[in-house]
Amino acid sequence: MKVSGGDIERFAQQTVDETYTLWRETRFQHEFGSSGFAVFYSPVFYEPDVLFVGFNPGGSPADFDVDRSRRVPTQHEYLHEHYDLARKMRGMFATLGKLETLKNSVKMNSIFFRTSNSDKWRTIPTLTRHRLEGFCDQRVRQIIEVLHPRIIICEGHESFDKVRSLFCPDLPEEVLVVGAGNRRMYRRICLDNRRKLIGLIHPTGARISNVDWANVTRKLGEDI
Repeated sequence: MKVSGGDIERFAQQTVDETYTLWRETRFQHEFGSSGFAVFYSPVFYEPDVLFVGFNPGGSPADFDVDRSRRVPTQHEYLHEHYDLARKMRGMFATLGKLETLKNSVKMNSIFFRTSNSDKWRTIPTLTRHRLEGFCDQRVRQIIEVLHPRIIICEGHESFDKVRSLFCPDLPEEVLVVGAGNRRMYRRICLDNRRKLIGLIHPTGARISNVDWANVTRKLGEDI
């Protein structure tokens, strides 16, 4: 059933508002509280061609603008920003001749609260971290169910494993591209109605040869 644009906008803003409230409640309970949060990196709408899911926002307190973070974006960062991940994904879709597909996508993370990297995230005191993760798990599941994306692309194995555990833990996985050092580069789970969950090796978090990235790009082109 199609969800109206107004309902989606209210749902997205409510998710951001709830994230802000939890951030305020917990920001002094761990050393990364001043680094803030970020939920969406694009406009949010029903049935996007692609939903991108990273692990969590990277960076430091200098990257956090509370007023900006409290608003659902009106522009897609992957289309106009110049940080490494945005350029990498924009370049990939340009290579495939799929910039229109990129324009019709939504970007978020599986964890909304910022640390400089995923290892730092795991140093947050257990009770606080579990509270934050439980909150995000519930919202990520809701977002996927409400938006009903055609394809979910997870940026990195951690985000793929997280989304899989929330959404389709019992479905079989295919590893379709194996790179240098026997690394899994491209993972896929086929969902209902030709929908797919795809996991890429993190585009900027690992040293990837040009050959391996070309193979990942080619396989993605076949799937989208």
